[in-house]
Amino acid sequence: MSTTATIPFLQSGRLTALGVTSSKRVDILPNVPALGEHPLLKGYDLSGWFALMAPKGLPAPLVAQLKQALQETLQDPVVRKKLEDGGFVVPRATQDLSRLMAEETTKYAKLVQFAKITE
Repeated sequence: MSTTATIPFLQSGRLTALGVTSSKRVDILPNVPALGEHPLLKGYDLSGWFALMAPKGLPAPLVAQLKQALQETLQDPVVRKKLEDGGFVVPRATQDLSRLMAEETTKYAKLVQFAKITE
């Protein structure tokens, strides 16, 4: 279950978190250990992310305008606080989405192979 979905249950005491499935603790749950902290799970990271996508061939000036608008929105203190209060980790700087997607594809391909998932 996502951190975002569980926050209200954790804050009300209806659930107790044993760990988060990321390599580091999340700011909103500082007392909940990350699985990646455990010596046997060093480097473990199964966290979600969001990206803004557009159709291939979108004019470069429009892509730049969209990127700038997204960055400005994510830096807005009200928007940022709302996202962080919901358990989202908001990046401080632009990340290389192509690299992230390639890394994620490799990571999950290994998981599928390890688990012998065929369909």
